[in-house]
Amino acid sequence: MWNLNCVTVLSCYVVHHCDNFLRDNKPTTYYNEHLNQSSFIDHIFMSDSPRQLILNAQIVEPGANVSDHGPLVYTIQNYRYYLLLL
Repeated sequence: MWNLNCVTVLSCYVVHHCDNFLRDNKPTTYYNEHLNQSSFIDHIFMSDSPRQLILNAQIVEPGANVSDHGPLVYTIQNYRYYLLLL
């Protein structure tokens, strides 16, 4: 029987989370005002090559968004231009 956790599997494929690019000390991507609940449950994972091109990251406030999740926005430098991932 396999006894692998998430970190082990991701390490096998040289994939890492990108949470450390967020400047917020207590990031929150899930909001539910009715239940008075919030948490950081959305994450981005990348291999080393594209991860080295990340310039910054932020969580967009839901505002008029009909979702209860705030999107993660990463700005990535791509040699000649900047690419915004939503």
